[in-house]
Amino acid sequence: MTLAEPWTALTAACIGVPLLFVLYFLKLRRQRQMSSSTLLWKRAFEDLQVNAPFQRLRWSLLLFVQLMILAAIVLALGQPTLTSGAQPSTRMILLIDRSASMNVRTGDGETTRLDDAKEQARRLIEQLGRDSDARQMMVMTFASSPTVLCGYESNRGALRSVIDGIEPSDETANLTDALRAVSAFAQRAEGAANEPPDVVLISDGGVGDPRDGATYSLAAGEFRFVSVGGRENVVDNVGITACSVRRDYDDPALLIVFARLVQTGAAEREVSVRISINGETSALRRVTLAPATDEGPGEGTMSVPVEWPDGGVVSVRASVDDALPVDDTAWVVVPEPAGIRLALVHPQGESPDAFLEKLLTDLEPATLRRMAAPPDMTSVADAGLALDDIDLVIFDRVSTALPDQPSVMFGAMPIGVERGSVDAAQGQPVLSWERQHPLMRYVELDSLLFLGFGGMQLPATGVALAQSVDGPVIAELRTRGARHVVVGFALSQSNWPADVSLAVFLQNAIEYLTLTDELARGLVITPGESIAVRIDRDADEVRIASRADDTIPASAEEIGIDVTVPVSTDGGGSMVLPALPRAGLYDLTGSVPPYEQVAVSVLSEQESDARVRMTLPINASAQTALSAVDAGPRPLWPWAVGIAAVLAVLEWLLYCWRLRGPSRRATS
Repeated sequence: MTLAEPWTALTAACIGVPLLFVLYFLKLRRQRQMSSSTLLWKRAFEDLQVNAPFQRLRWSLLLFVQLMILAAIVLALGQPTLTSGAQPSTRMILLIDRSASMNVRTGDGETTRLDDAKEQARRLIEQLGRDSDARQMMVMTFASSPTVLCGYESNRGALRSVIDGIEPSDETANLTDALRAVSAFAQRAEGAANEPPDVVLISDGGVGDPRDGATYSLAAGEFRFVSVGGRENVVDNVGITACSVRRDYDDPALLIVFARLVQTGAAEREVSVRISINGETSALRRVTLAPATDEGPGEGTMSVPVEWPDGGVVSVRASVDDALPVDDTAWVVVPEPAGIRLALVHPQGESPDAFLEKLLTDLEPATLRRMAAPPDMTSVADAGLALDDIDLVIFDRVSTALPDQPSVMFGAMPIGVERGSVDAAQGQPVLSWERQHPLMRYVELDSLLFLGFGGMQLPATGVALAQSVDGPVIAELRTRGARHVVVGFALSQSNWPADVSLAVFLQNAIEYLTLTDELARGLVITPGESIAVRIDRDADEVRIASRADDTIPASAEEIGIDVTVPVSTDGGGSMVLPALPRAGLYDLTGSVPPYEQVAVSVLSEQESDARVRMTLPINASAQTALSAVDAGPRPLWPWAVGIAAVLAVLEWLLYCWRLRGPSRRATS
């Protein structure tokens, strides 16, 4: 037990105890009265002895009770607190989980786990000292990333306002990053206050399992875990954890819809799933889900072909009434089938590389536009080349500034990138390449030899994809609007055209730079994930507005998200938009198709497995969940006040009993 205000208690004791004894030393002033006998006044004689000043105090039960009352009041003024475990720090970091599983309905269905977490946080705030620097609290929330809501604060009213303002999200919890941020603040506090703060996590425990059996790490501070959602590990929930839509390779008018569902129930379950396109039902299926076990939730999958030649929004909805409605629906935006539009820019007065032209033709693009570049061209705009409707530009031995569109450059350097010199008669091999990069996937360069190029000097934003003895020979460059690939040597001065890896590389480049592979699978992102879109050339801003949809329960449509983002690119190009925290459908104004609409779906087994966890592995130790009262210092002053009140009643009864004593003897 500790005292939050020890000096207040000591001052009260120094004043109150002497005053109580002085009252017992005071001499009573009585009027003289004539009486015929003193037989009935023995009690009055005793009072005269007790009230005579400077006499020895006689034992009195009334005095003892009054001393106990005074001790209880002094103890209450000292604000005693009871702590479990180690001595509490003067500072506390409160970490509140606001991920998707915290939206699980509790009790009568009117409240959620996040509401319970806020209530637990308010209880912890009430345990702080009143506007005292002796106890301070920092409030942080986390889902996919941590956020600091307020620094160390001791004002309880301000802290309650911060807690009330916490908004839910549909993101996946990432406790690892949250504890990394907490550790940074805890170590900083340790240097300033000479002691690390206490760290209190309020969550349902659905924060993911550390990989490879490791534990979560907290660098400094005493950790406590407050669980919400009840101690019963029985939650009825069904969720869609994976969803993809892909056009059939042989028949682009046929969509293949795949979905994976999980459930937390202990018995096998059959769920009806509805597939809709643009709000119209296209297919119904029954999916059998295995029962959940201690190792994880039960699962089931489905793959359904749907005839749909156009683009649209595909929604997959499980027809269930469960604890977490937001993961019952997944949306995928499917663009209209369209071929890639290419432009092949070659030097004026020369023909394009024959092999490169033949290879691009064999890829069957929707458009292959051949353009002659004038000598000393500095940019495509200055040369008057019309590329507004082009998806990818292929430069064949043409050096120019990088355009707004994605591009691949063979046998030349972009303006601003320096190249090295090498003996043109000596062939150079490739020493190494980035095999894990999407551009170099399945590309083998062991046998590649090239002439007339000695490597390039990349800017800070460049990424080397293939290295020779003289430096990078294949690299990726990025501008604000697009991504670009530079191959320093000309194809005619290498043996690459004789190797199938060139065709693989070019196919990878087209898919990577134009996102055609992603468009073929459909567009879907998860809450908290950033969005990369193509911007209209004339747009000054992009507006993101949630779309009304009767299949969206308690998500973006209900809260009405509507934000405007200024365009950060000049004349179109790509732009990364802020992450959206809630699941649902969004309309984008200012972007070009197919980015005029965005689908955000939960798709997280971690969040759909809504069972409550009562332990967390922190620093190689299993932390058992506590209540908010146990997690913080427990105030004892209300008990002291209650004891003082009971003793005051007892003292009054003793006083009345003593007064009635003489009257009983007198009547007898």
